[in-house]
Amino acid sequence: MYDCVAIVGPKGSGKSTIETILAKEYDFHKVVSDTTRKPRLGEVDGVDYNFVSEHQFRQHTLNKQYAE
Repeated sequence: MYDCVAIVGPKGSGKSTIETILAKEYDFHKVVSDTTRKPRLGEVDGVDYNFVSEHQFRQHTLNKQYAE
């Protein structure tokens, strides 16, 4: 069985704070999203996002590897 929590809200609403608490207090693990954009300064592939090509994104979509 998988337990999953989706944290959504506007920028600055405390999502990262809640994520940190869940990780420390309840051993939750962050899901790293895929993005086709280029990394921003300081972002790390596999930590902040999985940086993928447009082709990889289309393949993942066709293979139903994404949750919506």
